[in-house]
Amino acid sequence: MPLDSPRPVERFFGADARGDIDAIVALFTDDAVVVDERQTWQGRDGIRQWQHGPAARYEYTTELENVSRTGENRYRASGRIAGNFPGGAASSSGASRSRPDSGGTTCSRSLPT
Repeated sequence: MPLDSPRPVERFFGADARGDIDAIVALFTDDAVVVDERQTWQGRDGIRQWQHGPAARYEYTTELENVSRTGENRYRASGRIAGNFPGGAASSSGASRSRPDSGGTTCSRSLPT
């Protein structure tokens, strides 16, 4: 993981590697939005469904290669994902926005880029 990764990004990828769905859900705000596989998941309940559904469909590992700041409280992360899904490996990137009122510890949006 890049050394200058913001805390929410570090926590998300750590929780994802452990398969800790509760920790992943806790990183998002009640009004958060995640877009994955052309579907939108909203709020913590939706994000939990995403984690139990599409996010759990395959076994995979993620190598975070780069995190860049794209604006105030906005970041873009990119890396490689490898697993037992069709194709077996892919490049991935996503944009997130942390909530300054949470001390930057929760995310309100996670979108593929």
